[in-house]
Amino acid sequence: MKLIKARPRPEETIAILIVVAAIGVAGWFAHRGTHSFTDRGFVQEQLAKAEGGQVLFLPVKLPDGYEAPEFYAPLTNGSDSDAATAWFASFQPINYDVFDHQPPPVEMCVQRIDDPSRPCSGLSGSGPEPEADRDPYIEHRIGTTLVVINAMLDVPELDEWQHVEFTNNLNKVTWLH
Repeated sequence: MKLIKARPRPEETIAILIVVAAIGVAGWFAHRGTHSFTDRGFVQEQLAKAEGGQVLFLPVKLPDGYEAPEFYAPLTNGSDSDAATAWFASFQPINYDVFDHQPPPVEMCVQRIDDPSRPCSGLSGSGPEPEADRDPYIEHRIGTTLVVINAMLDVPELDEWQHVEFTNNLNKVTWLH
């Protein structure tokens, strides 16, 4: 019996490495998708951490050129309760080609209209300075809820956020899957 030493040709080795790398990348994306900020289940888990307080409202559809938030942060009143008094999220512009002006990153805050602590009044650019010096912002009133969209840069307009529809029903949020 004759022993034949077989070695893969260089092109076969490269093909095998490409297949292994593709499987690894696909697995990474599949795992990453289960913990994505656009995953409806993940968002529900985040909201459950501060259950019993202010409900988070999200845009039904994101304005063109903006990406989903990278976090959902509840603000609590510091008592023993984890109930949220407000929710924060920030949205970044990603597709500058759809804008005819410099789109700002925005910070969204959601609170009850009648909350005496006014947690959404502490957004970027707001504070003790006169209203004229505050970065541009838009307020949306939805029943007893106030949604404040605040530009995180000094820009002349926030038109793309002016007519956004908000909902607290995650099944209606088109950019969650």
